[in-house]
Amino acid sequence: MRLNAQWNRRGFLGSVGALTGILVAPRKAFSWASKSEVKGFGSSGNPYEELGVTTVINCQGTMTVLGGSVLRPELEAVMAQAGQHFVRILELEVAAGKRIAEMLKLPAGHTALVTSGAAAAIQSGLAGILTGSNEQFIKQLPDLTGMKSEVIIQKSHRNPFDHQLRSTGVKLVEVETREDLRKAVNEKTAMMHFTDTITVMLLDRERYASFTAKQATQPCFGPNGQMHPAARQVKI
Repeated sequence: MRLNAQWNRRGFLGSVGALTGILVAPRKAFSWASKSEVKGFGSSGNPYEELGVTTVINCQGTMTVLGGSVLRPELEAVMAQAGQHFVRILELEVAAGKRIAEMLKLPAGHTALVTSGAAAAIQSGLAGILTGSNEQFIKQLPDLTGMKSEVIIQKSHRNPFDHQLRSTGVKLVEVETREDLRKAVNEKTAMMHFTDTITVMLLDRERYASFTAKQATQPCFGPNGQMHPAARQVKI
């Protein structure tokens, strides 16, 4: 869900070139990269058109609601290779998480989890913060008995993704000012959640560190790639 604000002349001209190619030759732009001939559904070169779905020009970035991102040819090739075999998904999750952690250079002991999108990542990430590796806690969710049960969120950051947070059983505590935040943190606080796509950043993550009213360390969580590494710890 990250918004890309990095613009330069070369990138702009490259984007214009790619857009021109799509407008001039849409059949080639949407054709399957495989060497095998597609028959039946997809044979037109644009399966979306066959389904009656309108394609759009993405001017927002990597957004789940727009399909995430267009796959690179080399990634499509690897996915095609992987699709030729069966594997144990649990083993794959662990191996993929380890590889991603290495690529992101995460601290020792950290790993990554591949999800179907931001919604699943929000729910899974918060669940992990609440339960840790406690098997009993994992099984009893959304019953939070014995666990922290509150998540602090700025009022301006409330959005439909809230449901993924609330589905874990937590209570959302809204704050609007720094003083609200200082008062909101207590022994029940599990984490602080924010949405980077909201431009009004009253208490943005980089400024959390300046809050010294309570010397408590809390995880921060945001639904995009800007929270690397994982749940960043900050003092308030």
